[in-house]
Amino acid sequence: MKQPFIEIELPSGSCMLAKKKMMQEIGSFDPNTFLYFEENILYKKILKTGKRNYLVPSLICVHLGASSTKKSKNSFVMTRGLNSAVYYLKEYCNLNILQKILLPFAIFSFLIRIKLIKIFQEK
Repeated sequence: MKQPFIEIELPSGSCMLAKKKMMQEIGSFDPNTFLYFEENILYKKILKTGKRNYLVPSLICVHLGASSTKKSKNSFVMTRGLNSAVYYLKEYCNLNILQKILLPFAIFSFLIRIKLIKIFQEK
């Protein structure tokens, strides 16, 4: 017999249901991210409350992937992703000292990649 639900860690933001009361309890979405890492942050907030996330296999959700971003320039999308990733890492991941030292180098290398995309792909 199929399980009515399966406990999971990180939900997919493309199809997520939550009670309004629970979202109010955890502080809802963090306004410092845009397009990326919202699910990760919600997961961290939910975990702190002792609540759990579940997948309901009997439900079907059609996700029209990238419908928010396909009309945007690659550099814009990548910049939003980088900004959200850096914020998430700094604010929610309790980086150790080595990770804090290496993070600016990773950011710099990603910024170079974004610049190259602007130069070669977005003319």
